[in-house]
Amino acid sequence: MQAKRMELVLRAAPLTLCIAAMAIMLQNKQTNEYGALHYSNIAVFKYLVYANGICAAYSLVSAMDSAFFAGAHGLSRAWVLFVLDQVVIFTWSCNSGIGGWYWWLI
Repeated sequence: MQAKRMELVLRAAPLTLCIAAMAIMLQNKQTNEYGALHYSNIAVFKYLVYANGICAAYSLVSAMDSAFFAGAHGLSRAWVLFVLDQVVIFTWSCNSGIGGWYWWLI
């Protein structure tokens, strides 16, 4: 029972982090003598917002799956969850790479 709770917590934790990162990106804007800058002006920042939204949605779905179908996981279902976890991790980890690459170019 303790392992199931821990799985639920670990699947729900990225949800709050992704929503927080997405909210910061959506609300942050800067204005100076050259004009205003918002996340929608730069394609890389749009990707960051979309990737965080996808990560948050997947975290919600996987947390609900873990909560409601806790004992119903077969081997094939576990592999599907593992592969989807890897895809979301790759998508989300590309955020830092793309953001760093963009700022290196500037």
